[in-house]
Amino acid sequence: MSGRTLTRLTSALFVMAMFSGIFAIAPQAHAVIPAPSNLRGSASSVGVWLAWNDNSDNEDSFSVYRSENGGANFTLIKTVPANTTEYIDGTVVDGKTYVYQVRSVKVGEGGGTSNNFTIFFLKAPVNLKATVSPAGITLTWQHNSPYEDSFLVYRRIEGTGTWAGQGQLPANTLSWTDTGVEPGKTYHYYVIAARGGDYSSSTTVTATMPIPPAAPSNLSATAGAQSITLKWTDNSSNETRFVIERRTGLDGPWGQLDSVGANVTTYVDHNVSPGKTYYYRVNAYADGVGYSAYSGEASATMPTPPASTPSPTQPPPTSSTSTPPSAEPTQPSTTQPETKAPTTTPGSEEPSASNPVPTPTPGDTPPPANDPSDVGGLNWMWIMVIALSAAALSGTVALILIARKKTAAARCSGCSVALAPGSSFCPNCGTPVNAANDTVEMQEPNPADPQASAPQPPTIAPPPDDTVIPQVQPDA
Repeated sequence: MSGRTLTRLTSALFVMAMFSGIFAIAPQAHAVIPAPSNLRGSASSVGVWLAWNDNSDNEDSFSVYRSENGGANFTLIKTVPANTTEYIDGTVVDGKTYVYQVRSVKVGEGGGTSNNFTIFFLKAPVNLKATVSPAGITLTWQHNSPYEDSFLVYRRIEGTGTWAGQGQLPANTLSWTDTGVEPGKTYHYYVIAARGGDYSSSTTVTATMPIPPAAPSNLSATAGAQSITLKWTDNSSNETRFVIERRTGLDGPWGQLDSVGANVTTYVDHNVSPGKTYYYRVNAYADGVGYSAYSGEASATMPTPPASTPSPTQPPPTSSTSTPPSAEPTQPSTTQPETKAPTTTPGSEEPSASNPVPTPTPGDTPPPANDPSDVGGLNWMWIMVIALSAAALSGTVALILIARKKTAAARCSGCSVALAPGSSFCPNCGTPVNAANDTVEMQEPNPADPQASAPQPPTIAPPPDDTVIPQVQPDA
């Protein structure tokens, strides 16, 4: 083989060797590692949260790209270490649309690019709070963006891993109350601001419903003379007060009567009426928690007082204004107020040891006030007049009584002729006067004589010419 031929063969082999080396290295230099997948995200109170699936096991890092013009141009905004699967972009602006993609990186080998993820950034609600009350758990938050068109509330019960939507609320809503809660359970919440298919989520809050106080028991009601006493058993440890309710009648409405403090187990109802029946029930209340169940009912009937016994009938008092005193002057009686003065009628005898003055009883009926023979009653009336007038006219009354004593007309015990004052013998029949001039003796009336049986006014004999008799006018 000539040298020229050998040279050509050597050159051909060298060229073949170079080409074979190039083709052997090229596949390794342009090998592409698996790209991340399922790029997703959501807006939050701090920015846009991104997450993806890591499909490679030998990447050196992941690069996060963002476009602000609908995906026409992407800009690298962050490189995160290998095996990272999420990132939060805190440089976004409220009310703006962004497009994202993530690329896996292997030095010297290139990498793959994820799907694009587009989001309208909407600031999430902030300062989410949960407040427990007897009505339920109330959520409140602050409005953080003018772009939402609704809010979504999500809840999870402690012990379960499932978040469940509780409803959609109109834009600008700032509170919501969860009434479907149970005592003793714990609940977790978060709120989302939504605009079309874009969302921004708040942070989560947690609240536990307390257990209400236990209901009181053994309620009893005992009626007394003027009140009803209630007693019950306190079965709770967290009450702040007990509430007493009352009604009258089985069909009457219940109404709150009063309340007492914690640990009190008695109450006295003074607002009751005789003969009425009252029904009671009691429950416990704890601030911020609510009411317990009611106790059992208890009732009591107030006693009816016995009917009052009427007092014995007393004779009506003699009025000083109803009966005017008689024109005939009489001697004031010395009879005590408790004893009725004796009554002298025509033909009656003088009182004596054998004929005592009878003492009236409550059942006695006094004689008519206008009977002129009622001498005792007349004297009693004068005593009353004298007693009422003594304070102002004691001197005058004394003079009048003396004059009346001197001028009192006497009658003969034999012929009933009126005697002149100071007479010792009757001028008609000559019978001696039995006593002093002021003694009145009454003649026994003749039953056959109708004029004699009727009371007659006394006839007063004219006095001697030299005798001055003071004239006493009868009371009107």
